[in-house]
Amino acid sequence: MLRLRPLIERLRSVATGGRIIWAICFALLVISSPLVVRDLAEVREAVEQTSGADYWYESQLNRQLLNLKLILTEARVDDLNRTPDDIRLQLDLAFSSLNNLPDASRGKWYTQGIANLPEIDLIRDRLQVIDDAWPLLLSDRPKFLIFAVEQADAALSLARKTSLEVMQRQNTLTGQAQALFYRFHDKLIVYGIGALALLLGLIYLMSRHMRSETVGIPVNSADGYDIDNVRYAMRLTYSGEFLHAAPWNHSLGRANLSHGCVNLGVADAHWVFENFLLGDVVEVKHSPKPLPIWDGLGDWAVSFDKYGH
Repeated sequence: MLRLRPLIERLRSVATGGRIIWAICFALLVISSPLVVRDLAEVREAVEQTSGADYWYESQLNRQLLNLKLILTEARVDDLNRTPDDIRLQLDLAFSSLNNLPDASRGKWYTQGIANLPEIDLIRDRLQVIDDAWPLLLSDRPKFLIFAVEQADAALSLARKTSLEVMQRQNTLTGQAQALFYRFHDKLIVYGIGALALLLGLIYLMSRHMRSETVGIPVNSADGYDIDNVRYAMRLTYSGEFLHAAPWNHSLGRANLSHGCVNLGVADAHWVFENFLLGDVVEVKHSPKPLPIWDGLGDWAVSFDKYGH
């Protein structure tokens, strides 16, 4: 046990010195940052994929096919009601809907590739048969219309299968997205704990660990310092000025040995630490360096007659 005591004291010194806390904070930041970015990218992709764009494309295709059947049926009922130009226009619109269906191989984020479904090629074949039989419209209109209506019916049946396929895929994607959201929700708790630990660690280090670099003095210079476990430290400015106990300073009240902080005896620092609140005024007299208004709660650094002007 006696042999372990120096090791325990050494570990305690390293921990209070901030090295382990710095390592933990840095590890949390390095590990969590890419994980958060990855998870957010997955959530964004899931939202994009479940946007339902394929629903719109298949509905437009069904609409054009229904209009094609309607025009062909009207032409059968009333021979003079629909002209060949009307039929040709609607057939071209149906082809246009097919040609504009998104292809997954093009990397479109909003679709699962409705154009790649096998029913789409079969629908195209039905419309192509109608187009190939077009000369029959001029020579035997009734026969052409009967044939064209049959092909339009077949295309509509295939389109309904496409609708079911799109709906099934969309429901699957929605379920996967919901599962992803639940997992991300659980991870947010872990990320939140890590962020809190990181924040508390940084607060601890900012209040207990002082380095001369915060006031522009390199640590390895003659005036540099790197002090661990500073007691009763209270930050005054963002740039690194503190009120704190300085038991190493044996010239308090007689010589200025500080690089910017207000050195106090341990008992005085303890009293200040226990009694001062955020926003209490600390007036430093005879300092050659004025305090900028942006460095800390700088409103108090401006006199009342100049404040707001």
